[in-house]
Amino acid sequence: MSKSKRIQQDVPPKPRRHMLRKDIFAPVAAVAGFFLVTVGVRLGLGALLRALFAAWNLRPDTVARAPGWARTLYGWQGSIVTLIVDAAAMLYAVGVCKARLPRPDIKKAASHWAAGVALALVSAAVFLITDSLRLQWPLNRPRLTPGLLPLWALILLTTLAEELFTKGVVYDRVKRRWGAVWAVIASTALFFLTNGGYSGTWISAVNVALMGAYCALCHDRFGLWAPVGFRWGWSFAAMFLLGQGGGDRAVYRLYGVSETLLTGGDAGLVYGLWVTAALALVVGIMMRRSR
Repeated sequence: MSKSKRIQQDVPPKPRRHMLRKDIFAPVAAVAGFFLVTVGVRLGLGALLRALFAAWNLRPDTVARAPGWARTLYGWQGSIVTLIVDAAAMLYAVGVCKARLPRPDIKKAASHWAAGVALALVSAAVFLITDSLRLQWPLNRPRLTPGLLPLWALILLTTLAEELFTKGVVYDRVKRRWGAVWAVIASTALFFLTNGGYSGTWISAVNVALMGAYCALCHDRFGLWAPVGFRWGWSFAAMFLLGQGGGDRAVYRLYGVSETLLTGGDAGLVYGLWVTAALALVVGIMMRRSR
């Protein structure tokens, strides 16, 4: 065989354009279906509950006179909708997209859960010491309510549903076709959209993107339960230990005093440059270890 023919055989053929379109179509169709399912279920359940509350004459000024089950349904309507949406998202990822839900890894989940909690608590402690944030009630009077445990479990389900799709479906598929770099970019972009990174300030947008990148790198290095644990710990600590969006069910509640740009103020730590620096640091460490 001549040298020129041997070289021609060694060179792989260029992929056809229609095959590239087919490869791109699969993850795009999966993402579109995910949003259709989650948004559709959320809107449908919201409309159904509003109709039921209207028929039962349940309003903020009348709910106190309603039966106990009606008060519970009215007070927990957001959590109930979230629970059903998360279940629908997981069924879609496993049943339609054929995602593989790995066996629970308690060690990895627990260690990254502790890291997420530590990031939130250390951040709060720094600003409490410097008097940039304050507690709305004393440290020795935590508000421990029975609703904390189901909310703790609900946050786990929410993070698991989102990570199962953004990592177990999108990340893994994109990595198989185009490599880890594009997988991180794609899953981070989807994480940004599903977590509303576009709806806040530029600082919160950067922080949401950094959180998505860190979770993608964690998934690549440690598996699915690592980013699930980290987000589970961070979200629970920020919302229900520090009261940033946790409402009356929060153990404590922080409020801003000064340095809003650094702390995030009343909007939450994710709106502050301190968290930007912390997340950028851990993303940089993960990228260096990945290389």
